[in-house]
Amino acid sequence: MTLVNAAHCDHPLSQLPSVQFAQLADHLQLLLAAQSAHLLTSEYLIYPKKWYVQSEATLIDLLKGGLGWAIVPKRLVASQVASGELKELSLEAYPFTEWTVGLDLILNVEAKPGAVATWLKSELARTRVFV
Repeated sequence: MTLVNAAHCDHPLSQLPSVQFAQLADHLQLLLAAQSAHLLTSEYLIYPKKWYVQSEATLIDLLKGGLGWAIVPKRLVASQVASGELKELSLEAYPFTEWTVGLDLILNVEAKPGAVATWLKSELARTRVFV
């Protein structure tokens, strides 16, 4: 899964050619509650201004409303970035705006997968997130 740092096109961070970690700390970070315990780097753990949301849809709505910045799966914001509504933030410490993290799907080979597991495996294979 590819992750990017994103904010609304009118957000102050989107106006900067590159963003320092200290500048991120001046703005509200939006996080998925389930994601918060698994962040990839400690730089993101020090920011005092955080809002936790329960769903990706809420997170995207808040980003589109210009409320803060977030680390989001690129696939969730691709159309908004393409339209110019959201912008990928370029972090000064990292010359790239995205990174890829692994996803694991663990299934019990002795049990027949249910409808949700079957759909998930199919969907991940279809979107080439899972091979």
